[in-house]
Amino acid sequence: MTNMDKSTKSISDHAFGRGYDIMGLGETKDSLKDFGNLTGKPDQWRNQFEIFLKKLSGLPVYLQPDSIVIGKVCFSQYVLPEDDPDRSKIKAMLLNAFPGLGKHIHFGTDSEDATTHDNHIHMSFGWSRAGNPDSLLSAGSQSDIPAEVISGTAPIAISSETRTLYAKVGTVSYEGKTSDKIKDTDMANLLVSTGLFNIEEIATIVGIMYRESRIGPYSHNSAGAMGLMQVIFNNGVGWEDENLPVPYGESPNKKSGTIVGYLLRNKNFTSAAASKPEKWNVTTVDPLFWYPINQIAIMAYQMQVYKSQSGYKDAGARTSAESKRLWSNWGDGVWGRANNQMPYGVLSSVPRDTVKKIYEHLGGDWAKYKEWGLVALVDEYKKNGKTYTRPANAAADAALQKEDGSYAGAPYRNRWDFELWYAGPNNILKGNAARSYYPANANDVGTIIRGGQ
Repeated sequence: MTNMDKSTKSISDHAFGRGYDIMGLGETKDSLKDFGNLTGKPDQWRNQFEIFLKKLSGLPVYLQPDSIVIGKVCFSQYVLPEDDPDRSKIKAMLLNAFPGLGKHIHFGTDSEDATTHDNHIHMSFGWSRAGNPDSLLSAGSQSDIPAEVISGTAPIAISSETRTLYAKVGTVSYEGKTSDKIKDTDMANLLVSTGLFNIEEIATIVGIMYRESRIGPYSHNSAGAMGLMQVIFNNGVGWEDENLPVPYGESPNKKSGTIVGYLLRNKNFTSAAASKPEKWNVTTVDPLFWYPINQIAIMAYQMQVYKSQSGYKDAGARTSAESKRLWSNWGDGVWGRANNQMPYGVLSSVPRDTVKKIYEHLGGDWAKYKEWGLVALVDEYKKNGKTYTRPANAAADAALQKEDGSYAGAPYRNRWDFELWYAGPNNILKGNAARSYYPANANDVGTIIRGGQ
C-alpha cells in the first residue's frame, strides 16, 4: 500500500503493472547516470530528464504514458511547484520544447514535504490502457443507459498556417488512384481543419472510414458505394435535387460552392428525373467527388452538421446526445437495422485501436471518450412511442429476423455492447456475420473478454 494523498491509502499503480520507475538513463549505455547520484545536481538532473523526453517524443502518441512524475529538484528547474498548482505551466513548457509529446500527458511532482521522486522518474499508464475498470467492476442491467450528457471536446486551436497545412491532403484528386490511402493521422488533421467536428467525433469517423474504405478516397464497389465513407447515392436516397457542398475544385456543374445531386451522380445528366433509373459509378460521377475535402463536406451534409445546417456547431460543440444522429447512414439508421451486415450498428467492425490512436493523437484522454461514447454511441430505437431494446439473446434476435434474412427493426447496441467494444480485444464487434455476443451487465462483459463466452 502507498499513501497517495497523506490521508487515504491506495494501491499503487505498480501493483497493476501500470507504473514504472526509471532509476537512471543516458544517451548510450556508457553514459548512463543514476538519478540517485544527481539529487544535489539540478542541472544534470534536468539534462537527463530531457534526454528521456526527447526519446519519448519520438514514439507514437498512443505509446506514451498518461502521467510523468519527477522530484521537486528537477521540477523547479522549469517552474516552482507552488507557482504552478495545476501543473499547466510546466506542461506548456515541455510540450513546446518537445512537440512530439502527447497533449494527454500530465506532469507532476512531490507534495511540499516529500522527496519520493528525487531519485527516479515515475511514469504510469491510465486504467483505460487495459480497459477502464468501470466496465468490469460496476454493476447494472441491460437498460442501465447513462443519463449524463457531456459536451464533445473541441480540437486544440491551430494557426491559419497549420490549418492550411492540415487541409492540403484534402485538395488532391484521387481519381483513378485505387490503391492510394490516406494516413489515419493525416485524415484526423484534415477533419480538424474543417472546424465541423469535435475530437470524439473525429476519432469515430476515422474508425468508420477505416472500416468502410481503409481511408481510400477512390474506393468503390459494384453496389455503387464509393469514397471514404462508401456513400451509396442511387435512386430514392433523396439527394437528387439537393445542393450538395463541394468547397474545392472546378466543374461546369458547380454553382456557388455546391453541385446539384443528380449532376454529382452523373456529370452528363440533364435532370433529376433522367438520373433516377441509374446507379452512380466511377465513370460518370463528377470529378469533384474525388477530392477528399468534398467527400467530407458531403458526409457532413448527410450528417446535417455542415455550415448553415441545423446541427452545425463551430468546432463540433455538440453534446454527446446531439452526436447520436451522426451515425444514421453508417449502421444506426433504417438501412443498418434492416441489414444483418451490421449486427452491432455503426460500431460493427470499427477498429477500436484506430479510434483510440486517433483520439490520443488529438490530445484526448481515452477515459473522456468513454464518458462521451456511453451516450453518443449507445443506441436506442423508438417507434410509435415505444422504446425498443437490443435483443437480449440469440432467440430474441432470431424472432426479429424476417424470411429474407433482414431484421424487423430493433437497435443493435446497448451500453454493454459499447463497454465490450471499449474494453475488449480490437474488432470484437464483428460485422458481416451473426451477432456473437449479448452482454447484459458488467459481469457478462468481463466473461466475454476473458474468453468465457
